[in-house]
Amino acid sequence: MTSLTDIATRHGGFLMQGAQMTLVLSAVGVVLGITIGLVIALGRISHRPVLSGVSGLYIDVVRSVPFVVVLIWLFYALPVVTGLKLTAIQSGAVALGIYASAYFGEVIRAGLLAVPTGESEAAVAQGMTRLQALRRVVLPIAVRKTLPPMTSTIVIVIKDSAIVSVLGVAELTFQAGSLSSFTFRPLEVLTVVGVMYVVMIYPVTLLGAYLHRRVARMA
Repeated sequence: MTSLTDIATRHGGFLMQGAQMTLVLSAVGVVLGITIGLVIALGRISHRPVLSGVSGLYIDVVRSVPFVVVLIWLFYALPVVTGLKLTAIQSGAVALGIYASAYFGEVIRAGLLAVPTGESEAAVAQGMTRLQALRRVVLPIAVRKTLPPMTSTIVIVIKDSAIVSVLGVAELTFQAGSLSSFTFRPLEVLTVVGVMYVVMIYPVTLLGAYLHRRVARMA
C-alpha cells in the first residue's frame, strides 16, 4: 500500500499528463469518428447502389484490419504514398477517428433505420424537403436511440488510445512504461494507471446505462 501511495503522490503529476493526452486523443477520435460515421451511415442507407456499396466496403475493410495496422500505416506509409506527413499525435487521433467511424457508422445506421418512415413522410407532407426532414426530424430521433450504444463505442476508443503509445505518444500507457522503467515498480505503476483508466471510463459506462434506461422508458 505504501508503494502505491508513493507512486500516486510522487509521480501522480507525470501520470496525469499522460491521462490528459489520452483524453485529448480520445475526444478528437470520437468527434472525427462520429462525423465520418454519420457520412458513412447516410451512404449505407442511400438508395444509390454505388454509395451504399462503397460505404459498406469501407466499414468491412476498417473493421477487418487491426487498429495498430491503421495507426502504423498512417504514420509510416501515408507520407510515402501521398507525401502527407502526420505527427505521431495527429496519426493517433486520425487513426482512432477512422477506426471508430466504422463502428459509429453502424450504430448511426441502425438508429436511422429504427425511425419509422412515417415520421419523415409526415415532415415532407408538411412542406419540408427530404434534407430538412432528415435534419430536423429523423436525426434527432435517431440520436436519441443511438446514445446508449454510442457510449459503448466511446469506451472502446478510450481503451484503444493506449495503442497509440507504440508511436511514442506520451499518453497514459506510455507514461506508465516510462515510469516503470524509472522506478523499477511496474506492478505498482500499472495498478495506479489501471485505477486512472477506471476513473476515466467508468463514468462513461454509467452514462450509457442511464441513457439506456431513459430511452427504454421513452420507447
